[in-house]
Amino acid sequence: MPTLAQQKLREGPQRILFAGDSMMQGVAPFAMRELAKQNPEWKMFDESRQSTGLTVRRYFDWPTRIVELMDARDLTLVVVFLGPNDPWDIAVGGKRHVFPTDSWVSHYASRVDEIQSAAKQRGIGVIWMGLPAMREARVHDGAVLQNQIFHARAKAWGTDFLSTEPLVGLLSEPYQKFLKDDAGQAVNLRAEDGIHFNTTGLKRMSSALVQMIIHSAHP
Repeated sequence: MPTLAQQKLREGPQRILFAGDSMMQGVAPFAMRELAKQNPEWKMFDESRQSTGLTVRRYFDWPTRIVELMDARDLTLVVVFLGPNDPWDIAVGGKRHVFPTDSWVSHYASRVDEIQSAAKQRGIGVIWMGLPAMREARVHDGAVLQNQIFHARAKAWGTDFLSTEPLVGLLSEPYQKFLKDDAGQAVNLRAEDGIHFNTTGLKRMSSALVQMIIHSAHP
């Protein structure tokens, strides 16, 4: 799914929430450090939490938590990066919606929409980060489907979608730890688990995220 850059943030100092699972736990510190250098008057909050997602709400309810933080911290932007924990069945009202059926897609998209709708009502921007190549088959298949949902809902709500595939690995190609840099040298970007990233990979994604945020705030 290609990157979408559709929105302009409110004028003035930004108040940015970084939300998500262990993917965001890696990216947020680098992005926050760079944004703080460039814009020391901005306020940033890292609320990322390991082993969370949108599928299982009883463990941690991201839509509800993000909406609470929108109001409590007077946010101007929410950045979301999550997904590898989500390619499992969704249980709602005693009924199980099996991954990756149409009913699963509908319920998963509705949880994305909870966040997007609340942000729209409050005039808050959203950047949803897509997922890159994954080694394990189920997580890979989930990433393909989730990116379609994330992209479609961002497009519908007029918010932004940041594609990470060109940065750290295309889902349409076999998983690989090494990608070539601008000089044509092979660079290792990934952690050993086939999901997460080393420092080089994290910096690639955080740099792209910072550029998108700066452009949205100062077009």
